[in-house]
Amino acid sequence: MDMGSQDMSDPLVSICCITYNHEAYIGDAIAGFIGQRLRFACEILIGEDCSTDGTRAVIKSWQDRYPGRIQLVTGDHNIGGRANAMRLRQLARGRYIATCEGDDYWTDPDKLQRQVDALEDNPGCSACFHAVAVVRPGGRPTGRILRPPGMNPEKIYKADEIITLMGGVFHMSSALMRRDYLLDLPDFYRTCKVGDLPLTLVLADRGNFLFLDQVWSHYRVGVPGSAIRRFFGGAAPDPSEALRRSLLEAYEAFDQYSHQRYAAAVAAAMDQVRFQILLGKPDLKVLRREPFRTWFRALSRTERLKTRLRAWCPRLYQIVKRCCHE
Repeated sequence: MDMGSQDMSDPLVSICCITYNHEAYIGDAIAGFIGQRLRFACEILIGEDCSTDGTRAVIKSWQDRYPGRIQLVTGDHNIGGRANAMRLRQLARGRYIATCEGDDYWTDPDKLQRQVDALEDNPGCSACFHAVAVVRPGGRPTGRILRPPGMNPEKIYKADEIITLMGGVFHMSSALMRRDYLLDLPDFYRTCKVGDLPLTLVLADRGNFLFLDQVWSHYRVGVPGSAIRRFFGGAAPDPSEALRRSLLEAYEAFDQYSHQRYAAAVAAAMDQVRFQILLGKPDLKVLRREPFRTWFRALSRTERLKTRLRAWCPRLYQIVKRCCHE
C-alpha cells in the first residue's frame, strides 16, 4: 500500500534523516524513503542543519513533489549531528524509528516492512539491523559489506556479543529501533564524541539485536563534509587515533552506566580498540604480548609488513603511502 493513501495522523514508523551539506546526495536518500512499499502509516522527518550548499532547496523540491509526505526540521544555526538526531527523535511519533543520514540511501522498497514485521515477531529485541554495502561518493561499490562475521541469514545478538563486535557492523542506515528504548538516554551519550557507538551500547543494554543478512542500504565513504571529516578537520575517513580514544572513553562510560554487568565484553572490546591504536603507532614489543600477538598474526601478510615498516621507518612509510595515493 502506498503511504500517500494512508492516514498520517498515527504513524507506526518515523523515518529520521539528519543532513548537512548533502546537496549531491540527499535526493537519493529521500527517493529511498518515498519508494517504500508499506502496509502502515509512516512519517518522514528530515533534520537539515543549516547547510551552506543547496541541501535545503533540494529537500523543498521533494516537498513540492510530494505534499504532506516530508517534514523539514531546521533552525537558525548549526547544532551538530547528535543534537540534530535528538531533535528529530523528540518530534517522532512512531512506535519505531528508522534512521538514515542524508549521504546514505536505501536500496530495497520492502526494507521497512520486512524490518517492522521482524520486530513485531521478536518483542525481546530493541532494534533490527541488516547488511550494508559500502560505496564511494558516486555510488561505485568498494566491495565491502558491513555485517557481523560468520553470519546466518537471521540471528539474534545478545548484549555481550554486540559489545564485543564494537558496534561498527550495525550501521545506522540499516537501523529500525523501538522509540521507547531511545527515551531517557544517559548523559554519556550526549557528551561522547562518537555518536553511533554509545547509542548502540545503550540499545544493547535494553534489548537484543535482530540482524537480517540482506543488503538493503548503501553507506557512502569519503563524502566531503561527512561527520568524521568535520570532526577531524578534513582528515581522511579512516579512523584516527583521536577517534579510537573517543571509543575507549565511550566504553568506559558505558561500563559505569551498566554497573559493570558486561565487564568482560567491555574489556575485550577495549583491547580491540587499543590494538587498532597500536597498528597506527606500532610498538612491536607490545604487539608481541597477548591478546595483541594473536590478532597481529591474524592480519594479512601485507598488513603485517606495513605495520613493521611503520614501526621501523615511519618517514619512509609516509613517503611510500603518499606516493601510492598520488
